[in-house]
Amino acid sequence: MPLPGLVGMMPEQLSARISSGAIITAAGGNGALTYGSTTVSASGGAPNYSYDWEYVSGDSEISAASDSSATTAWTSIGVNTVFDAEWRCKVTDAGGVVAYSGNVSIQVTHGTPPP
Repeated sequence: MPLPGLVGMMPEQLSARISSGAIITAAGGNGALTYGSTTVSASGGAPNYSYDWEYVSGDSEISAASDSSATTAWTSIGVNTVFDAEWRCKVTDAGGVVAYSGNVSIQVTHGTPPP
């Protein structure tokens, strides 16, 4: 259905894609780490998008630092371990239409993991 004032024009379908940071690999010391940056780009639909980074699978110790922004860094706390996780971003437009980005692969090494 056309939007009011746009007779005969249909809005472009909402889409979400990872524009940077689809694969994050980081290494650091033990304790709390913040690393990498991932950005999702939304287009189409009705502008004024909201963002919600969602855990998909893997180690739940990795989390989004800014889970309601288009760009987020990643955080985790660990000692001599490696964490791997998959996340994606749910984008909702002003009309309530939802699109999902592809998955982001994140791996972080804390300290020196045992062999």
